[in-house]
Amino acid sequence: MGQQTLAATDGWKKKRDELTSKRNLLFRNYSKNPQDAHLALEIKTIDDEIAEYTDKMREETVRSARDDNKGKRPPESAAATSKPLLP
Repeated sequence: MGQQTLAATDGWKKKRDELTSKRNLLFRNYSKNPQDAHLALEIKTIDDEIAEYTDKMREETVRSARDDNKGKRPPESAAATSKPLLP
């Protein structure tokens, strides 16, 4: 994984962790007061943001893995690397 990719995913992970903490606190309050629609909406909004950061991290990980494998040669088939049998 490249340095730039690592910095991006670290930033996204930090933001996602912050949102998760905020969401958990709101959910504890909502559990005590389930008729509060405002809290439910706020939790839903945060859940959507958490999902976006999770998707960004997943996409970046996949892209990075694909970039890392671009320069590598695929393994040769067994038929191409095996020695011929004795005549």
